[in-house]
Amino acid sequence: MSAPEHNFAEGVLVSGENLDSYTAGEDLTARTGVSYNGNFEVTEPAADAGEFIGVVAYDVASGNEVDVIKRDCEVKIEVSESVTAGDELVPDGSGAFETVATSALSAGFLLASEGGGSGDLVTAEIFAAGGATA
Repeated sequence: MSAPEHNFAEGVLVSGENLDSYTAGEDLTARTGVSYNGNFEVTEPAADAGEFIGVVAYDVASGNEVDVIKRDCEVKIEVSESVTAGDELVPDGSGAFETVATSALSAGFLLASEGGGSGDLVTAEIFAAGGATA
């Protein structure tokens, strides 16, 4: 029996089972938020772009298949600013997550389960993805 192609040793997925496979439209890193780019392809959205659908489960090169962790799952993600439990988080355009700007509308967000500072890994639930407005 051969070894599996990927493992989840990075500890991205904390709990949940809602994963879907897509094609990476660019090189992606584990824990990065992604948006749907059409034709089952995902890319990293711009900061506060509001197109968030899930979190990348592992590092992947452009053109390869990648598992995306979606709504109702808890994940370990990196934050780029200080957050507290209960904050709504969105991709910051640089691979991490930031709080939802007061004036920004988001089509998807995570809900922080714990606090942390810039560069920290925090647990967050993918609360709304690809539909609801924050």
